Amino acid sequence: MKELVDKYPNEEFTKKIFDEFSEHLSFFLIELATLKSPDCIIIGGNIAKASSFFMESLETKLHQKLGYKLPLLLSVLGENSAIIGAASLFYHLNH
Repeated sequence: MKELVDKYPNEEFTKKIFDEFSEHLSFFLIELATLKSPDCIIIGGNIAKASSFFMESLETKLHQKLGYKLPLLLSVLGENSAIIGAASLFYHLNH
């Protein structure tokens, strides 16, 4: 993602890729929201670095499909968010 954003930030195909990405991610997040009813969704890892390319579109798609605004937040943990989340889940399941 970083290379795409760095090399081609204003290209039409970059915008199209991220629009398609937000569409597919919205389908997944709608299923998650329907099953789990989260208070918010946190976007982390490397994709969060490119959030300016898809976050607004993703929020709009979620709002349209869910009928309410589900807060989307960016993780402050960066690339470590997945491993910290996995370790936290393991800890809570075993203690």
